[in-house]
Amino acid sequence: MASAERSKKLRVLLMPFFATSHIGPCTDLAVRLAAARPDVVEPTLAVTPANVSVVRSALRRHGSAASPPAGLPPGVENLSTAGDERWRVDAAAFDEAMTRPAQEALSKDQSPDVLITDFHFSWNVGIAEELAMPCVQLNVIGLFSTLAVYLAAAVVNDSDSEELTVAGFPGPELRIPRSELPDFLTAHRNLDLVDNMRKLVQVNTRCHGFAVNSFLFLDKPYCEKFMCNGFAKRGYYVGPLCLPQPPAVASVGEPTCISWLDSKPSRSVVYICFGTFAPVSEEQLHELALGLEASGKPFLWAVRAADGWAPPAGWEERVGDRGLLVRDWVPQTAILAHSATAAFLTHCGWNSVLEGVTAGVPLLTWPLVFEQFITERLVMDVLRIGERVWDGARSVRYKEAALVPAAAVARAVARFLEPGGAGDAARIRAQELAAEAHAAVAEGGSSYGDLRRLIDDLVEARADAGESALQPLHIGPFTDLAVRLAVRLAAARPDIVEPTIAVTPANVSVVRSALKRHGSVASSMVSIAKYPFPDVAGLSPGVENLSTAGDEGWRIDNAAFNEALTRPPQEAVIREQSPDVLITDSHFSWIVYIAEGLGMACFRFCVIGFFSILAMRLLAGAAADANGSDSESLTAAGFPGPKLRIPRSEVPDFLTRQRNFDKFDTRKLQQSQDRCHGIVVNSFLFLDKPYCEKFVCNGFAKRGYHVGPLCLPQPPAVGNVGEPSCISWLDSKPSRSVVYICFGTFARVSEEQLHELALGLEASGKPFLWAVRAADGWAPPAGWEERVGDRGLLVRDWVPQTAILAHSATAAFLTHCGWNSMLEGATAGVPLLTWPLVFEQFITERFVTDVLRIGERVWDGPRSVRYEEKAVVPAAAVARAVARFLEPGGTGDAARIRAQELAAEAHAAVAEGGSSYDDLRRLIDDMVEARAAAGGVAPARQPQKMASDGSSKKLRVVLIPFFATSHIGPFTDFAVRLAAARPDAVEATLAVTPANVPVVRSLLERHGPAGAGSVAIATYPFPAVDGLPAGVENLSKAAPGDAWRINAVADDEALMRPAQESLVRELRPDAIVTDAHFFWNAGLADELGVPCVQFYAIGAFSTIAMAHLVGAVKEGAKEVTIPRLPGHDLTIPTTELPEFLRSSSEVVIDCSKPKNANSGPSAYFGVVVNTFLDLEAEYCEMYTRDKHAKRAYFVGPVSPAPPPLPASGESPCLDWLSSKPSRSVVYLCFGSLTHVSDTQLDELALGL
Repeated sequence: MASAERSKKLRVLLMPFFATSHIGPCTDLAVRLAAARPDVVEPTLAVTPANVSVVRSALRRHGSAASPPAGLPPGVENLSTAGDERWRVDAAAFDEAMTRPAQEALSKDQSPDVLITDFHFSWNVGIAEELAMPCVQLNVIGLFSTLAVYLAAAVVNDSDSEELTVAGFPGPELRIPRSELPDFLTAHRNLDLVDNMRKLVQVNTRCHGFAVNSFLFLDKPYCEKFMCNGFAKRGYYVGPLCLPQPPAVASVGEPTCISWLDSKPSRSVVYICFGTFAPVSEEQLHELALGLEASGKPFLWAVRAADGWAPPAGWEERVGDRGLLVRDWVPQTAILAHSATAAFLTHCGWNSVLEGVTAGVPLLTWPLVFEQFITERLVMDVLRIGERVWDGARSVRYKEAALVPAAAVARAVARFLEPGGAGDAARIRAQELAAEAHAAVAEGGSSYGDLRRLIDDLVEARADAGESALQPLHIGPFTDLAVRLAVRLAAARPDIVEPTIAVTPANVSVVRSALKRHGSVASSMVSIAKYPFPDVAGLSPGVENLSTAGDEGWRIDNAAFNEALTRPPQEAVIREQSPDVLITDSHFSWIVYIAEGLGMACFRFCVIGFFSILAMRLLAGAAADANGSDSESLTAAGFPGPKLRIPRSEVPDFLTRQRNFDKFDTRKLQQSQDRCHGIVVNSFLFLDKPYCEKFVCNGFAKRGYHVGPLCLPQPPAVGNVGEPSCISWLDSKPSRSVVYICFGTFARVSEEQLHELALGLEASGKPFLWAVRAADGWAPPAGWEERVGDRGLLVRDWVPQTAILAHSATAAFLTHCGWNSMLEGATAGVPLLTWPLVFEQFITERFVTDVLRIGERVWDGPRSVRYEEKAVVPAAAVARAVARFLEPGGTGDAARIRAQELAAEAHAAVAEGGSSYDDLRRLIDDMVEARAAAGGVAPARQPQKMASDGSSKKLRVVLIPFFATSHIGPFTDFAVRLAAARPDAVEATLAVTPANVPVVRSLLERHGPAGAGSVAIATYPFPAVDGLPAGVENLSKAAPGDAWRINAVADDEALMRPAQESLVRELRPDAIVTDAHFFWNAGLADELGVPCVQFYAIGAFSTIAMAHLVGAVKEGAKEVTIPRLPGHDLTIPTTELPEFLRSSSEVVIDCSKPKNANSGPSAYFGVVVNTFLDLEAEYCEMYTRDKHAKRAYFVGPVSPAPPPLPASGESPCLDWLSSKPSRSVVYLCFGSLTHVSDTQLDELALGL
């Protein structure tokens, strides 16, 4: 319909929080709205791809007669990247910087008349105001609990009493133990809850009103109190939204479930279900099982399959047909409506309580988290329709919950189901409430009338506001690289490059965030293509990024290397996008084969510099050679510069072929790299030259391109906006006085280590700004924050790292040596204190300390890449390191001088005429030449499209990063750079799994609207991986014990290649840029007749060193010398080598001597490395000289530069830095996926 003839229906956009307990009621409300006024209302539900099935399942309950909401828009995303099944997902949903951009983009794209939002997304009222439309909040927990929380927040910090009385609450006195209050009310005593609630009320009162999934008879006094206290303008009761459906509809589900109930006597069965995400320990499930057995009563028990729990031995045989254990979805409303159901043992989630009430079933209460302990009071003390299972100690905190014994369960169930007992009295009252519930939604009922009043009020509000035209947003995302390609060289070649970045849906926000840093022009020139993240067993839905995967990070690694899982969706998005060139992350080795199959070039984009890339290649060889040796270190033989020796314990696991890398095949990885057209690196020639030359000379890549640094500061208008007090705090500090600490987004650090770090920072006497992941859930030592006072700032959220590093108060950066962090520090001219944690970080540390000499170690004691082998760095060591480094005239000053020299070289490299500027242009020219050379070789590809003026279409480049934010970030930046360099010639698409799309979008946002709009995102499905929770598709989101699963799956060609190949063929690119993991993409590119480039996210030094270490680690050796590197030998303890280099098993590759013609560097067009020539000159030269690659492109640093300081009050950490003296602060950060023990963090804190 044209705009002048648009539908006059009231277009309602509903945005639920990403939990089934929220999506279900929101879906029901959408159906009710459409059914109430089918000629007036047109509802649309906005959910992430992984949640579409939840909506469809909810819609099925309404049957075919119900009109579903107007089509769920494909790719609609809620960009909060923490789609974790644990309760902490709530915290991530409140992150405006992460989630608002995508929701705002969707709101403008859908152009609704009304926005109905979940209360988590408070910013949507501001979006609605900007778009001149009403905003309604949907309340899914009822007014009893909502009012209780509001009133409790006002007094919870007034006393230390173990029990809180909620003053002014209607009805019986409401007294709640502190242990049963929602955690956000009690976790932080210094939190100004009164002010926070005031802000929340301000949001409420700006809304048109709120709709409640309840009915007036149930909630009237609490609603009246809520309105009387001024907490909201209007209230609409539209529930219950969960009425049982007719048999034909309700019977959808497990067939045996209802038939089993049919075989039981009336009112004889207790139904047990704890909802969709509440945590219950295996020990508790065990006791519950024994209690149900001992009760002697029939039971139907729904247990989440994801829990992986097995009942006690012999239990199922003893229980027999008296009990039914179901490990899948169950039709709960149908079960509750069944005549055999006598009682519902529930966690008191509001949906479950309301469904029990509506069915007239009494409740046995067992609250677990959130507001459930409050809701229990409504059930027991007010409605009197249930009783507690257990009167012992309880807590909202999972770790503090006491174990409810089997005997207590048995007593409670038997007593409640006893004829004439408490259950019968509760059932009578429940049935009375059920009658009221059905009457409320019937024609003429209170909820029936309120629903129509809501529609009438919204129609009237639309009429008052008038119709307003909305301008579409420019969105898009590999990111900084795509912007660089599309924007930076726009004046020279405005008609050449059109980049698209392909990521999974949950990573789109990461790309958009990266694009935002480059401004609106960059965002408009980079497109985002989405491909689905594969289903990975044990990985939570929506977890598609290592930064948000937590302990499941290994599952994302495995998935990224698993060709059978990841290739099909990636190939599908590539074929859909039909690019001219693919640029892939190193993880996705199969992308090059997809590119070959489609007749296009494929480039590999590496998010680490050539130093680390080369080191790992050499160390892999050294690890193989060292099998059987007692040496504790590996030496990267032939490594340029100082001798590179690394302890085995510090070598990445995947280099030694040990544990958790069952899908990782370094031979395939290197074969695919060799088949790529070249390798693109986020580095610059000055930094990386010798390592690049060695890499290419060794035949590890055909070509190398330095296109970085991609992390240069952006203008203030496009700078990241962080927590307001961060920058203002820095503003208050003297110049060069603050140490900044950050371990990245997914590194695992133990609580013990965090404790030591905290004490160390305290003892150092130096100002510090410490970014700690909120997901870690760590609390500092008692009294620590008071003792530290204003000298230190602890930030538990995202921080604008490049802005912090650029701040004059920042003196040093305590980092985990992730390449992105190292490069951002070098580009800002800030010296580094090194604390490597995982992967190649111990190798990169040598580059920092021994080659560049811009930093020094925090700790010289024993270290390991393995979390469980890490020694706790004591507080005293942290304190000494920080104090010594920041001492005037000390080692920090000398390191700063060299860092500032490097910073000048980095900025010169990306300026017009600089080495990275020229390499980026050379990369584009080579891709255009490769496309022309391919011609129409591949029959599967469509004929070349022509522009309107008859000229050839843009070079379509598909970039396929590995499943980790530390790879997706540089890939996204590289995609943006590609698009920015030749916006008229290059069309970049990032291919990622669905859960990684928000990561891409978030990264794209750093480049501003122009950057975000210049890269497309294509998605391919993440494969199902045993033990990996659904939705965990990124190492940063994976649990520590699951990270290996993601690594393994990324290397599994059988799992990953089909999806990636399908996407590549669909996109029809002219070139492929692939992560090193996806080695098969070189073959795919060969099949398609297009070049394939490998992208390295680490520098040339580390890359070449690891290449030389392959096979160099002897069994039992304590250290290894990296062979064949320039300069003196580098020796590394084996404990510091990546796991794949430390394997005692047979190593399947020899980097320097390919086993066949198709396994060497010639398979790739070249390599792209996130480094710059001046940083790693000797190692950059090695790339082509030693035949590590045919071509090498050093394009880094690819991430956008930090913006100039924002206005005071816009960023807390930068504000804090501004308060510090120049060069006085040490910045600490361990990256996005490494894990640091709590003990170590404690020691670090004490050391600081």
